[in-house]
Amino acid sequence: MSTTTVITSRKGAAGLATELAELWQFRHLLGSLIRRELGLKYRGSIIRMLWTFATPLAQILAMTFVVRYVLGAGTKNATIYIMCGYLPWNFFQASVMESTVAIIGYYGILKKVYFPREIPILVTVCSNFINLLISIVIFAVIRWGIFPLFTGPTGPPPRELLLLPLILVLTFLFTASISLLVTAINYFYEDIRFMTQMVINFMLYLLPIMYNAEMIMNSTRIPSPNLRWVLYHLYLVNPLAWIVQAFKQIFFGVVNNAAPGSNALLPGAKFDYVYLELNIVTILLITVGSYHWFNQLKWKFTERP
Repeated sequence: MSTTTVITSRKGAAGLATELAELWQFRHLLGSLIRRELGLKYRGSIIRMLWTFATPLAQILAMTFVVRYVLGAGTKNATIYIMCGYLPWNFFQASVMESTVAIIGYYGILKKVYFPREIPILVTVCSNFINLLISIVIFAVIRWGIFPLFTGPTGPPPRELLLLPLILVLTFLFTASISLLVTAINYFYEDIRFMTQMVINFMLYLLPIMYNAEMIMNSTRIPSPNLRWVLYHLYLVNPLAWIVQAFKQIFFGVVNNAAPGSNALLPGAKFDYVYLELNIVTILLITVGSYHWFNQLKWKFTERP
């Protein structure tokens, strides 16, 4: 005897547990749309897949050129350090910017068919997250397969590499949270998308991608040691800055192959578990708050002028 599951629409925001339970009911739709999104990107074309990674690689090489040869601030291995920090950043910026128009792209369907409004955003974030996982595999081959050919043996991977799954989960949650926030606002005020692009472009230079957070502690341009200490700790309380720094630390550990006093681009300090605990709490609070706020607005999406 067959059974039929009936999913009915619901008006008004409910508790987070109810929203998550409803989202779970639509997991097959979510999975189908993610496969469709990836298929549109990669189906029948290896070249298309390579182009997905060509643009970030070109930007990494450009940043390496500026840091190494224009500013004279990097080591001869600057490219791989920048590449490591760029991995989570590329996932974040691509997910947030693509999510801003995700709901608008489903506007016609939203007025006719019921499904959780967060699904288009999650499809975008999840498809980019899969790209991140592929990029990490490629980077690991470069880090422990190709990189040692030019630098000599680099030793075993740091034990903190075992934290990579946890850091990936935190990266996903933080990115999905910001994507939900920005998308909800952009649905009613489309200028937010352009403002978001400006902020993200600016953030590229504020995050420890081309440099390391430890440079704040060692900067002679900040005369007060106490001020440097405060700025350094405030900097790493920022979840995105900490995520970028954590990627470098778990893939490279503590490296100190620069001449004393040089302004080298090195991972620097060892992994600090205090910041891990602080950012777990911070990201979970941001996730709950963002999802709650999104659920307060999502029932007005079909009322868009």
